[in-house]
Amino acid sequence: MNVITNVITAADVVDRLAVEETLHRYWSHIDAGNFTAVRALFTDDARGRYWGGQWLDGGDAVVEWLINVSAPALFMHHMGKVYRVGIDGDRATAHSHITAHITLRDAPETVVVSVGNYFDELRRADGGWKISVKDFSQGWSEARS
Repeated sequence: MNVITNVITAADVVDRLAVEETLHRYWSHIDAGNFTAVRALFTDDARGRYWGGQWLDGGDAVVEWLINVSAPALFMHHMGKVYRVGIDGDRATAHSHITAHITLRDAPETVVVSVGNYFDELRRADGGWKISVKDFSQGWSEARS
């Protein structure tokens, strides 16, 4: 989008949809336990941080962390809404809200509901958009039986 004229081109719309699709695939692949597909969404030099913890350096490290934190889950369902996307050439930023429902193997009668925000940076690479920075902050969580 040209910020001076507020003109949105067809290419702007295509880029925004492609960024949103990348983020939705991230959530759906995690829910399916397809971490090979999750890894394909990240750049090799990606950085990730979850719940305000330490930064994870490299796409492999981010996905390894996701595998470990997801291991206790019996079922996961992430519902994400991408609220804002900014495109600047081959770089993009996005802000998303997420609600996740998770049941754990050792307590299948209890569901953990978590709500939070993702702040992402993406780069155009390999003919699509890849996540280069993923920063998640949890706003609220509770266990329900």
